[in-house]
Amino acid sequence: MLLVSGIYYPVSVLPSWVQPLAYLSPATYALEACRKLMGINHPDSTPDKLVGAPLSSVLPELGILLLMGVVLIPLGLLVFHTAEMWAKRTGKLKRTG
Repeated sequence: MLLVSGIYYPVSVLPSWVQPLAYLSPATYALEACRKLMGINHPDSTPDKLVGAPLSSVLPELGILLLMGVVLIPLGLLVFHTAEMWAKRTGKLKRTG
């Protein structure tokens, strides 16, 4: 997911059919918020001075990250619990000691 989330290069340079995958990754939104706050790609920023945006400008990204966390963390716990119960039931996971 790092390849498509804009870590190494902007999402805009990806092929058009890959770009929607970037918006499934939380890293895309976190990186976008960090770049705004640090002033990267800000029109008033210069190589000598970065002009960061206020915290209020990243509220959409923070909202999306919060929503992803509310949905994906419980989903991940459920999947892990289900896999663990299956492994215990089928004998794939044995605890000794």
